[in-house]
Amino acid sequence: MSQPNGDVAERFRALASHPDLPGLMEEQRVERGGGAWTLGTVGLLAVLALLGLFTSVLFFAFCPPLGLLPAALVAFGGYALVKQLGTRSVRTAEPLERLPVLIVDERTKLESDASTSARTRRHATIQLADGSRRELEVSGAVADHLRPGDMGLAELEGAILVAFTRLEV
Repeated sequence: MSQPNGDVAERFRALASHPDLPGLMEEQRVERGGGAWTLGTVGLLAVLALLGLFTSVLFFAFCPPLGLLPAALVAFGGYALVKQLGTRSVRTAEPLERLPVLIVDERTKLESDASTSARTRRHATIQLADGSRRELEVSGAVADHLRPGDMGLAELEGAILVAFTRLEV
């Protein structure tokens, strides 16, 4: 019976001897943590928070129950900001791991619940040279370039595939 990805052991030997692999293993290509927040972004968030608080004070002066709405929006915005910063700090605390891999499979999962809108999550199953497999969440544009059977260098932040460079073997 033929294997869908050919002789995997032979393909990993060819990948290990690929002339571009050593350079790719050393090259820093992934910006850690998804980029820095600019002064403009922080300033805009501060202005929106102050505007929300000012509106809340005005509403409390004229119609107290309506004052809760802008205050709740400011509180929700603060919660979302803190949650995002926490997620970012956890991701950047993970070591960046570079591994030669075989893309075994990819899949898309649509998640939805009553409190949020639908979100599409993309996952890939990778195989390492020792035969072990991992399922990883795939970030952004990386998912559009993965195909089962591809071999190359994967860059992982924890359980997230943040970059993949295909190498012909």
